[in-house]
Amino acid sequence: MNYSLPKICAQLNDCGHRRLLVLSGESLWIDKQLNEIQSIIAGDWQALSSTITGALPVKNAHLLLGREFLHGVFDAREGLHSEGSRYACWGH
Repeated sequence: MNYSLPKICAQLNDCGHRRLLVLSGESLWIDKQLNEIQSIIAGDWQALSSTITGALPVKNAHLLLGREFLHGVFDAREGLHSEGSRYACWGH
Protein backbone atom coordinates (compact mmCIF):
# COMPACT_ATOMS: atom_id res chain seq x y z
CA MET A 1 0.00 0.00 0.00
CA ASN A 2 1.24 3.46 -0.85
CA TYR A 3 1.43 5.41 2.40
CA SER A 4 1.43 8.73 0.53
CA LEU A 5 -2.29 8.12 -0.06
CA PRO A 6 -3.34 10.25 2.97
CA LYS A 7 -1.19 13.13 1.70
CA ILE A 8 -2.69 12.85 -1.78
CA CYS A 9 -6.22 12.79 -0.33
CA ALA A 10 -5.49 15.88 1.78
CA GLN A 11 -4.14 17.78 -1.24
CA LEU A 12 -7.18 16.87 -3.35
CA ASN A 13 -9.52 17.87 -0.52
CA ASP A 14 -7.76 21.24 -0.13
CA CYS A 15 -8.35 21.86 -3.85
CA GLY A 16 -12.00 20.81 -3.60
CA HIS A 17 -11.54 17.72 -5.73
CA ARG A 18 -13.27 14.40 -5.13
CA ARG A 19 -11.57 11.12 -5.82
CA LEU A 20 -12.49 7.59 -6.70
CA LEU A 21 -10.35 4.62 -5.81
CA VAL A 22 -11.21 1.34 -7.49
CA LEU A 23 -10.04 -1.93 -5.97
CA SER A 24 -10.26 -4.94 -8.23
CA GLY A 25 -9.10 -8.48 -7.52
CA GLU A 26 -9.78 -11.42 -5.26
CA SER A 27 -12.25 -10.73 -2.43
CA LEU A 28 -9.75 -11.45 0.36
CA TRP A 29 -7.23 -9.07 -1.19
CA ILE A 30 -9.86 -6.35 -1.61
CA ASP A 31 -10.92 -6.71 2.04
CA LYS A 32 -7.29 -6.51 3.20
CA GLN A 33 -6.59 -3.40 1.13
CA LEU A 34 -9.79 -1.69 2.26
CA ASN A 35 -9.00 -2.37 5.93
CA GLU A 36 -5.51 -0.96 5.46
CA ILE A 37 -6.80 2.16 3.68
CA GLN A 38 -9.37 2.77 6.41
CA SER A 39 -6.66 2.47 9.07
CA ILE A 40 -4.38 5.10 7.47
CA ILE A 41 -6.97 7.63 6.24
CA ALA A 42 -8.95 9.30 9.00
CA GLY A 43 -12.60 10.16 8.66
CA ASP A 44 -16.05 8.67 8.73
CA TRP A 45 -16.53 5.71 6.41
CA GLN A 46 -19.92 4.59 5.13
CA ALA A 47 -20.08 1.38 3.14
CA LEU A 48 -22.78 -0.05 0.89
CA SER A 49 -22.28 -3.79 0.63
CA SER A 50 -23.83 -7.15 1.28
CA THR A 51 -20.44 -8.61 2.23
CA ILE A 52 -18.62 -5.95 4.28
CA THR A 53 -19.30 -6.23 8.02
CA GLY A 54 -21.25 -3.25 9.35
CA ALA A 55 -22.15 -1.98 5.88
CA LEU A 56 -25.57 -0.85 4.77
CA PRO A 57 -27.11 -3.16 2.13
CA VAL A 58 -27.11 -1.50 -1.30
CA LYS A 59 -30.91 -1.85 -1.53
CA ASN A 60 -31.10 0.57 1.44
CA ALA A 61 -28.93 3.29 -0.15
CA HIS A 62 -31.95 5.62 -0.18
CA LEU A 63 -31.63 5.82 3.63
CA LEU A 64 -28.46 7.87 3.15
CA LEU A 65 -30.23 10.64 1.23
CA GLY A 66 -29.30 14.02 2.70
CA ARG A 67 -26.38 12.65 4.71
CA GLU A 68 -22.73 13.36 4.03
CA PHE A 69 -19.70 11.22 4.75
CA LEU A 70 -16.05 11.99 4.30
CA HIS A 71 -15.45 8.61 2.66
CA GLY A 72 -17.77 6.14 0.99
CA VAL A 73 -17.31 2.54 -0.05
CA PHE A 74 -19.44 0.98 -2.75
CA ASP A 75 -18.93 -2.76 -3.04
CA ALA A 76 -19.65 -3.78 -6.64
CA ARG A 77 -18.40 -7.36 -6.31
CA GLU A 78 -21.96 -8.59 -6.74
CA GLY A 79 -22.85 -6.17 -9.52
CA LEU A 80 -23.48 -2.49 -10.05
CA HIS A 81 -26.70 -1.25 -8.49
CA SER A 82 -28.22 2.06 -9.63
CA GLU A 83 -28.98 3.17 -6.05
CA GLY A 84 -25.40 2.45 -5.07
CA SER A 85 -23.92 4.34 -7.98
CA ARG A 86 -26.01 7.39 -7.08
CA TYR A 87 -24.64 7.13 -3.56
CA ALA A 88 -21.10 7.44 -4.94
CA CYS A 89 -22.00 11.02 -5.98
CA TRP A 90 -23.07 12.09 -2.48
CA GLY A 91 -20.95 13.57 0.25
CA HIS A 92 -18.46 16.38 0.50
